[in-house]
Amino acid sequence: GWTELAQAIAVHLALALRHLERNELEDARRRLDAGLAAQRNDPETGLFFALKAAEARLLLVSGQLDRARAALAEQPATGRGHGPPVLVRSWQAIAEAEIDLARGRPGAARDRLQPLVDQAGSGAERVSAGMARVQLALGDARRAEAILAGLRHSDDPVVAAEAWLTSALLANRSRADVAGVVLVVLVV
Repeated sequence: GWTELAQAIAVHLALALRHLERNELEDARRRLDAGLAAQRNDPETGLFFALKAAEARLLLVSGQLDRARAALAEQPATGRGHGPPVLVRSWQAIAEAEIDLARGRPGAARDRLQPLVDQAGSGAERVSAGMARVQLALGDARRAEAILAGLRHSDDPVVAAEAWLTSALLANRSRADVAGVVLVVLVV
């Protein structure tokens, strides 16, 4: 079973993710730091990878691409484990794809996400939201729209918001400026 330490690390991770999704970045940083500090004393490595993926997302928000990539590449100093589970690997791939997009490499982003699109347990909707942004960056409005159509009414509010915002970007690129403004208003 899980140790008390592993449970505490998981709580810090969950709260960090919650703060991150609410754009409460200082609170997210505090929770991540607490989780990473506790993880140094836990021989199990599974949560380490999840914490580093969350840290990479936080660094991406502030435009720190190199530090985000370094966080994803970091390995636990000691411990046992089998690497990250499928869901955490998808978090890592999404963060890596965001770095690729920010650096103007949408083909590399597509290559990272494509294997996860239909994989069970991978957080497929969030992967698909990332893939829609990739298709938009590649200039394939038709594929981007096909992906977004299935995400706009997601039960995951983050996925739905990303889908509507990406739809607004797509409308703007298509010169449907009024539609773009309407879509942004719907998100807000």
